[in-house]
Amino acid sequence: METNVGLRPEALSATQQLLLAFLASGEGQELDPVRIQKGMFVFGQEAPGEWGIGSRYEFVPYNYGPYSFALADDLARLRERGLVRTRAVPGRSWEYYSLTPRGESAARMVLEHLDARAAEYLDSVRRFVDQRSFRQLLAAVYERYPKYATNSIFRF
Repeated sequence: METNVGLRPEALSATQQLLLAFLASGEGQELDPVRIQKGMFVFGQEAPGEWGIGSRYEFVPYNYGPYSFALADDLARLRERGLVRTRAVPGRSWEYYSLTPRGESAARMVLEHLDARAAEYLDSVRRFVDQRSFRQLLAAVYERYPKYATNSIFRF
């Protein structure tokens, strides 16, 4: 999955391209880091290899279940490149993430080259994370992937 997105083709990794596509999926509204992490985790665990998805993020059990340090780094890199913006949340240590107009354009190019089944599933996963409360999302992920809940600080 290679695309130019207005940068050198090699400028975005396959995982960064998938991340852009995920952020553009659904209604394309801003997301908190937990929803991004859980969405990309579910996609990576469940998307079949024959869809042409090469690289996937590696996740470890962490404070709120599956967490990828590489994904967090990619969000920062995409922000530095002007493809993603953040919005501070008063009283919180985290920020909401959304695509900039340049990021939306890049995501459209990625989606044009992505297997239609993968794009459809990304959209489905995005709706899954969007439509659940924080508690419901963690409960669903922990139930399906209990080994990733072992270090969670969130209690039900």
